[in-house]
Amino acid sequence: MKQLSPTDYVVYNRQHQYVLQFANGDIILYGDKAEAEADCQHGDIVIPCTKLPKLFQTLILKQINK
Repeated sequence: MKQLSPTDYVVYNRQHQYVLQFANGDIILYGDKAEAEADCQHGDIVIPCTKLPKLFQTLILKQINK
């Protein structure tokens, strides 16, 4: 079973409680922080996936282990 990596980043919006996702609903994981920062919009931040709320961490684990 794969685990979350602190070197995988997501674009997260704390105020609206969302992470960027593909059209199919999969959460976008970035291996490069600068690339994630380029996708940020107003109110978004880039954080390691290990710093997300547990709900999103659980969703990512399900995604990478399917």
